[in-house]
Amino acid sequence: MAFVISIPIAWYAMHEWLQILLTELNYNGGCFAGAGLLAILIANVAIGYQSIKASIVNPVDSLKSE
Repeated sequence: MAFVISIPIAWYAMHEWLQILLTELNYNGGCFAGAGLLAILIANVAIGYQSIKASIVNPVDSLKSE
């Protein structure tokens, strides 16, 4: 959801910044899509790692420490 909200903000900021630098570049949605996919990949790897780590732990060991 944050990625969808950030797309127009990032496009506007990048457009304004490029106008200030007087640089004409043609950028397309591919850079936004790539950044979004990379963010989703990193989030899935982090969540997957924590899920696997939690599923391997013996519940008895967790209950003993509480």
